[in-house]
Amino acid sequence: MVRKGSSAGSFVACMTAILRQMNDYHYSHLISTFGKIRSDVVDFLMETFIMFKNLIGKNVYPSDWIIMNMMQNK
Repeated sequence: MVRKGSSAGSFVACMTAILRQMNDYHYSHLISTFGKIRSDVVDFLMETFIMFKNLIGKNVYPSDWIIMNMMQNK
């Protein structure tokens, strides 16, 4: 994903909203859909952790979007 593109902020906002609405059941169901293949679960978790590392370490919103910048770092 290109960080300077106009869709980066919208993508992060949507991902943040989806993850905040999920509860334990949703996460359990998501993990169970991977089946018995452990490498699929590990790949998913690694990609998720890398995404969060990038979200925390790099700013995807313009500097005047102070509320979204604060929500990203919440």
